[in-house]
Amino acid sequence: MSRERKVTLRRIKSTQGQNEFEDLRRLVKQGGDFCKDLATVLQERSELEAQYSKGLAKLSSKLLKASKEATGTVAHAWQAVAVQIDTQAELHRLWSVALQEEVARPLKTSTETQTKIRKSVEVLVDKTTRNLAEWRTAEAKAKRQCFSSSKEFEKLQESNPSSEVRSRLLSVPPPDPIKLEAKKRKAEETSRRADIEYYTFCVRSERARLEWESSIRNGSTCLRTLEEEKLTLLKDLALKYFHSMNDLTPKLTRSTEVLEEPIKSSNIEQDMQSIVLRRHAASEQLLPDFYAEDTSNLMRKERRIEALHKCLFLIKQDLDRERKGTVGVENLAKAIAEAPKIDNSHHDISDKLYYMKSMLLYLEAARLKLDITLADIEGRPKPANPLVQYLRHQRDKQGLPQTILKVPSWARDDCLTPSNDSPDWGSEGDRQVEVIHPDHDTDFDEFSSEAGSSDNVYEHDEDKDVPSIGKCRVLYDYDKNLFDELTIRTGDLINIHDKQEDGWWLGELKGTVGIFPATYVEELESSE
Repeated sequence: MSRERKVTLRRIKSTQGQNEFEDLRRLVKQGGDFCKDLATVLQERSELEAQYSKGLAKLSSKLLKASKEATGTVAHAWQAVAVQIDTQAELHRLWSVALQEEVARPLKTSTETQTKIRKSVEVLVDKTTRNLAEWRTAEAKAKRQCFSSSKEFEKLQESNPSSEVRSRLLSVPPPDPIKLEAKKRKAEETSRRADIEYYTFCVRSERARLEWESSIRNGSTCLRTLEEEKLTLLKDLALKYFHSMNDLTPKLTRSTEVLEEPIKSSNIEQDMQSIVLRRHAASEQLLPDFYAEDTSNLMRKERRIEALHKCLFLIKQDLDRERKGTVGVENLAKAIAEAPKIDNSHHDISDKLYYMKSMLLYLEAARLKLDITLADIEGRPKPANPLVQYLRHQRDKQGLPQTILKVPSWARDDCLTPSNDSPDWGSEGDRQVEVIHPDHDTDFDEFSSEAGSSDNVYEHDEDKDVPSIGKCRVLYDYDKNLFDELTIRTGDLINIHDKQEDGWWLGELKGTVGIFPATYVEELESSE
């Protein structure tokens, strides 16, 4: 297979329809594997009725293992079945025949049938995908030939009698009109054939695309139908399992009541909806990798250290802004939490805190990475930080360094809390930056990632009873630079919620909560 065809095939497979089909195919295959394991478990259970006490305990563990990867209400019902098997091993001696004929055999037959149908659908889709890639490659080749032929023909068409006058003036023999005309006719014929060939390939490529699209659509429909049939069968078998057990003895009936709730709550529509709405959320953060960080790049030591300090200074600017914004949002969250009225503001603030903490993790990791590199170059100990274990270093397709941060949700808060050994991560590098580059504020401000968007302003109902510690009047106009700040105008009255130590106050103005500089306002007496 040529390189061009491989690229074309890769592009086709990366389309949305193909991705949805691949996800559905993978899901159906996993469901089929689960059904195979389940059928095996039920068959073995029927054969081991004579030694049920020992056998059922083993099979219960096997069933739990087979179903732990499955999701949905139907799968949850079978997990409950596995637990029930382990607790009721002594009461299933008379159930072997019913289990064999009514549950195990239909499930095995259905699984084998669905596997054959699924494989035939996959073969058809793969065939149409390869066919489309071949026609796309041929179309691209014909297009290049068409453009080349047309260009050559138009070049000959531009030859006119004026060129003969020019030839006489330059003492150059004029072109032979007969030969020139023959070349034109030949070029015209070549261009015409190239146009026809290119058009033909375009039409065939489109037909191949329609066939591929049809196979994807029909295949997806078929796989969804198979998945729905499988879930329906699993629920029916679970109901048969329940009713068969319920008919044995009063003891067995009492022991199987625990299965009633998970089985009857099985919802095929809900499971199918979760399949349709399935999304793969990206949880990896791609950190910036600077040229000076890679010690394999040719660079003087002094220049490398200076460049790394500049990068650290740039990151620290954004980090300070994010920390200030996070403090403001956390104070706002505390204020709203103390209010008696409860509404969606709590959820909005929680979402914003998650966003800001993610950004803090991103910036902290970027600064930590630079500080580690500086420590190696300068020969000082590396900073201790819990983020180190979540950094993954690799190379991209172009061979450039690539660093990925992937922090589990349960470790996010721990990573945002500096350790005792490192009270201010990367602080040493920051202090060096401040000494070496004291005037870099104006140089780097234009590159800092200020998120001054109006979409991120926190608003709440004007009638919300948020605790207020006083009021102040605005003395000077101030336009916000960050999303958590307030735009204030001379004469505005602001309700003060919190006074921060860094010279910024948290307050509410016209239903909008944010921070503002304390030097721009004057606090009013309570009597005013």
